Amino acid sequence: MEKATIKITKRLDKSLVERLVFLKYTLEEALNYLRDTTNEYGFTVGISLLHDSIENLFWAIALKRKVSIKDISVPEKFEQLSKSIGKKIAFDKTSLVGLCRVRDSYKHHALLPNISQTVSITDKIVFDFYQTINNIFGIDLEVVSLSSLILDEKLKKEIQDIEKLLYGNKKHTYNSYKDLLFKIGETYFNHFEINFTLFSLQDAYDIFSKKKRARFKFPKRDVNEIALNHLELGLTPYLYWRFKNFVPEFGVDTETNETISKMSFYWGRENWTYKNVKFCLNWLINYALKRQWLYSNKQYDLNSTHRVQVVVPRKEVKITLSNYDTEKNLRTISEFSLQAGLEYLGCFIDFVDGAWQDYEENVNTAHFILYTSGLNYHGEIDKNTFDIVETYFDDIPNDKMNVYLSNASQAGKVISKETVKRTID
Repeated sequence: MEKATIKITKRLDKSLVERLVFLKYTLEEALNYLRDTTNEYGFTVGISLLHDSIENLFWAIALKRKVSIKDISVPEKFEQLSKSIGKKIAFDKTSLVGLCRVRDSYKHHALLPNISQTVSITDKIVFDFYQTINNIFGIDLEVVSLSSLILDEKLKKEIQDIEKLLYGNKKHTYNSYKDLLFKIGETYFNHFEINFTLFSLQDAYDIFSKKKRARFKFPKRDVNEIALNHLELGLTPYLYWRFKNFVPEFGVDTETNETISKMSFYWGRENWTYKNVKFCLNWLINYALKRQWLYSNKQYDLNSTHRVQVVVPRKEVKITLSNYDTEKNLRTISEFSLQAGLEYLGCFIDFVDGAWQDYEENVNTAHFILYTSGLNYHGEIDKNTFDIVETYFDDIPNDKMNVYLSNASQAGKVISKETVKRTID
């Protein structure tokens, strides 16, 4: 059993841990490309990443052993470190020179590597890489965790708690691996899937039309959508399905708001193993980091709009709208008598930038939200009844806002209130 992750920081200072975490990331990225020997372009990227990983390792060794090295080539750094440290630097100069020659060929001459001749070099270097880490730092690179790179503190703590249970226990059983797979699946659900089970606009439509709503909700996502999302993150969709086969599927009991779980065909002690727990944990960490780096390092600003509309009825009109209280499961239906010429605040969903966007609908009604001093109401109404002026919440003076909301509140009267029971489909 590898040494526990939690003990690493007791032997190494923070800067060294950060270096090891980073070089593990670059090494694993290199291996992802090098494994595919049919793609010479990807293999070439892997060569570059492997070269950078070795250089990062040599700088980390110099820091750990307090050896002064210059900013010179990788083989020359190897010679300098070998003179001070000896055979604990497990690389051999021939392999390093071969790697650098391949890298220089495409970097300076745009010549892609001969993969069949290069694989033996990269395999030897990767083996020496892990051995050198063990010789110098006294740890297995496998237990250096990328979880420290996760910015979401709650997610990071949950993952690191799982790591402590996995790597800190030398006497695992089927049941302890079972519990870890359960925790990993639950963590994934709570941070990345629960939004697919929350109350949606479709639920509101179902309730309004008195369609039965399922009590137990599990995430429902299109297979192609999942594949595209993972490809966008640079992940292999196949590995997502391997992960989902090993962990339970989680959902929500909409009556109690409790998390529920159901097990797949593969949920049995045959699959409750150290190897599978480690795969699922590493997959979760990698998924979290890929999402973090794609969605947090934005080169653009995409914000929710506060656009609203001031609507003026062309003639007196009566409309029926409803409000649904998700906490109380209470639906309130009200009738509003809107007066010609008065101003009300609302939002036609399909009216954007002065034009209707429902080109293929070919109907005279549109979904409308009416803002009152209390609740907000929604429903389908005739879209040709109003003159519409778009504006923004922030641009409406307080006195005007009060007038708009008051007009709507005075125009409405409750027709009925009913408790909507959630039932199983």
